[in-house]
Amino acid sequence: MNLQNVTSISNLLFSFSYVNITNSIPISIHFEIQSLNSSLSYLFIYKFDQKPQLNSSINEIDGWNLFCSNKHLTNENLYKYFLDNDQTLNHQSLIYGIRELNLTEYQNYCLNNSSLNQIPIRDETSNFTSNYFIRIYTSGCYYLDENYQWKSDGLKVGSLTNHYETECYSTHLTTFAGGFIVLPNPINWNYVFANADFSKNQTIYITMICTITIFIILLFYSRFQDKKDLEKLGVTPLIDNQKSDGYFYQIIVFTGQRKDAGTESKVHFVLSGDKDQTNIRTFSDSNRKIFERGGIDAFVMSVPKSLGLLNYIRIWHDNSGQGSSASWFLKYLIIQDLQTLEKFHFISQKWFAVEKDDGKIERILPVADEIEKDNFSYILSKKTYHNISDGHLWFSIFSRPPSNQFSRVQRCTCCFVLFFSAMLLNIMYYDLSNQAKTSENLLLQLGPLKITPQQISTIDQYWNWLRMNFIGNLRAQQWYNGDIPQYLNGFLNDKSNRLIGWAIMRQLRVKSKLCNDQTIIENCQSDYNFFNEEKRRFQPGWTNNETIEDLSSSIIKAFQYVRSDELNNSISIGQFGTYNGGGYVYEFRGRLKDLQSNISKLYQLGWIDEKTRAIFIQITLFNPNVPLLTSITLLTEFSSTGGVFPSFHFEPIHFYTFTSIFQLICSIFYILFIIYFTICEIRCLFELRLKYFQQFWSIIQLGMITCSFGSFVIYILRYRETKRISELFELTNGYFYLNLQNLIYENDLLTYFLAYSCFFSLIKFVKFFHNDQRVSLFTQTLHFCKKELISFSSMFSIAYFSFVILFYLLFVSKMSQCSNLISTAQMLFEMTLMKFDANELIDADANLGPICFALFILLIVFVCLSMFISIINDSFRRAKQNQNENTISWFSIFRRFLIWTGLKKLTRNEIEEEKEAKMRSQYFHLIEDFPEKIDQILIAINNIYVEQMEELKRLDRIGI
Repeated sequence: MNLQNVTSISNLLFSFSYVNITNSIPISIHFEIQSLNSSLSYLFIYKFDQKPQLNSSINEIDGWNLFCSNKHLTNENLYKYFLDNDQTLNHQSLIYGIRELNLTEYQNYCLNNSSLNQIPIRDETSNFTSNYFIRIYTSGCYYLDENYQWKSDGLKVGSLTNHYETECYSTHLTTFAGGFIVLPNPINWNYVFANADFSKNQTIYITMICTITIFIILLFYSRFQDKKDLEKLGVTPLIDNQKSDGYFYQIIVFTGQRKDAGTESKVHFVLSGDKDQTNIRTFSDSNRKIFERGGIDAFVMSVPKSLGLLNYIRIWHDNSGQGSSASWFLKYLIIQDLQTLEKFHFISQKWFAVEKDDGKIERILPVADEIEKDNFSYILSKKTYHNISDGHLWFSIFSRPPSNQFSRVQRCTCCFVLFFSAMLLNIMYYDLSNQAKTSENLLLQLGPLKITPQQISTIDQYWNWLRMNFIGNLRAQQWYNGDIPQYLNGFLNDKSNRLIGWAIMRQLRVKSKLCNDQTIIENCQSDYNFFNEEKRRFQPGWTNNETIEDLSSSIIKAFQYVRSDELNNSISIGQFGTYNGGGYVYEFRGRLKDLQSNISKLYQLGWIDEKTRAIFIQITLFNPNVPLLTSITLLTEFSSTGGVFPSFHFEPIHFYTFTSIFQLICSIFYILFIIYFTICEIRCLFELRLKYFQQFWSIIQLGMITCSFGSFVIYILRYRETKRISELFELTNGYFYLNLQNLIYENDLLTYFLAYSCFFSLIKFVKFFHNDQRVSLFTQTLHFCKKELISFSSMFSIAYFSFVILFYLLFVSKMSQCSNLISTAQMLFEMTLMKFDANELIDADANLGPICFALFILLIVFVCLSMFISIINDSFRRAKQNQNENTISWFSIFRRFLIWTGLKKLTRNEIEEEKEAKMRSQYFHLIEDFPEKIDQILIAINNIYVEQMEELKRLDRIGI
């Protein structure tokens, strides 16, 4: 939905907007309005093709409607209005106006039922007190006639159409279809011009001034280049053409786009054919420069007679140009016989320069055949040049071919027309993509239950959401055609999810305490913790005096504290605190009318006030279509400063322990394997004792065993709990309060144990392939970099934590990401991954923000991460050098497995290779290892000699 900022415009009678409904087939128009203040009412008027006018003297409107907050608000807090396709027939546009109803008009026209058909008229202007969201969309119903043309005769769009579905009424049996159009945002020009001063729109004005300045500069440049292009047009006759010559060739020379590709040297050539060849000819033009960078030059050459089929061209230059103008990069030439119109291509793609490439300034270029003309580099160069210099609208301003009639000025104008059109389209369709992704910015939608950030931001809006959205959807109401929902007792309004028992609303409050300084205020409100939680029993209205009013038992109980063990609850963690499992509980039991009256009464008694810190709404649902229980917790936290922060958590639970026999068999095999594996590890533990815990793989195996047995124990506890709930469900038919929090914790623990068990198992799986080259290289790299990484990690941790402290202390009061040390560390980690928006730091502090950001990027990202990569690279190089040649690949392992199982038979050559390999292992390896063995013997003899000499010296010292 699009936000209409109408509060910034003063002295309005109506806020008008324009809608284009031009279409070859009649369409319907749908309006959905959501006010930021749901208690406001509106008057809606419209007129087709003209601006509507309504006051005490003029009544020029085609229709009107009242939007009363007490009658016309939907469950989504929307006002809806609809014009069908018969009403829009033969119209091209619609202009509508909206204004707020004041208190007097609300009482006279909304509360008084006898005045509903009267239109409120006033002459004085007023101001909007709240902005509103609006969504406008069109829809239609169509069918294909005998000529395959879309028609809408006999079809009418129904009033139940929304932006998800189209309702169609048909008077014939023709197959029909529906459609919709997303309309652009209406531009409120009154708002635009009312806020068009420079001080409020400096960025926009600067952008427009810079854009227009660039356009003017490019316009002058384009005009100047267009005049120069006129000089390049035409074909130049060679200066050495003879009047007596009667045979003509056209030569087109393409100079490259590379730097210094053009030349001022004199270019000569000799063209050779089957029948004859030319003398030395020279390219020259006294009226214009030729062979400029990226240039295309055309010449006409005359010869006495036909040269026949051309063979080659010998071309060179005299290197007479000054500096870089001496060299020349020739792309290719096209020579056309003007008599037979036959073309010959000569591909060069080389430099004619003494200081580049091979240093040649003379080359012989043969005629290119079809294979050479289809060569990729030639086609790429040719196509790229054409697409950029002529096909690309922006680049062609600077590189447009002179022969093209589409001038640079025209191209420049088209570019900026497209640019400004794109800006206008961005205004018209701004934020519509976000709407498509998240309808109404929903924080939560489960079936009919919806929570949006706009719905809950104050205590009053929370009560309004309970009355308008939540309560009405807790019970199954009438179908769309007015039928009573039979056999849906206990279902939500979506008719799909059944409520198990009843929902509860639990409140946690804080105690009143006196302020330290009572000169300004006596009682202070603090945030929630376990020590200041209010647990006393109250009478309705949070008083200690007994009430005289006759209230229902559920309302009286809502002011009495219930312990966590009575609710079977445990501690819950929110965004701003950790909350106890007890609280003041209201149960949503009874008929829909009773629930609505109870909520209104709780609102009057101030059940939620300034001491409220958290409201938990706990619901348990069962979906019969998929045997799935879902525990829903809607948490709304109320800060001591008045903020309201809704959040949600839902946990689906499947009651079936095993969904198939195969899963049961796999679980039994897994348990037997774990028992056998545990026995083996216990033996190793007794053999190795404390050395067992010093091995890396021992820790992995212990983790796998611990997680496996832990998951087995949790599995049994979960099975017992699900069995108890199933029996209770069967006994009561679902009419009991069911709290799944303990089962959720057990399910979460089971998920954690299984996850870590799989993790350790996969790590253990790597050990079985330690002989593979890649796995061995990976483990060796980690082994070599172990010490360096430990020292680097300590240095990096100090540097990183110092930046965490710096950002936290500097921006704790300016950025929500720096509200605590953990969130600050998370923000810096995102900054390391280049996923952070630096504009937030600039907004927080225009000076310190960029400086701190630059220091962090320089030291952490560039320096520290570069050191980390260098350590890994160096360790990888050492591991590569010391890699064992005896390691084998996965392919070799798989091949040996196939041979061992008999699935693969060796050929005669493979058998000979196997025999040769065995011989090398028996004989050649012994000879190759002989020097190493001798070295080992000498080292052992040397060690024995040194030990004996030390022993003799010791004996001499003691006189033996």
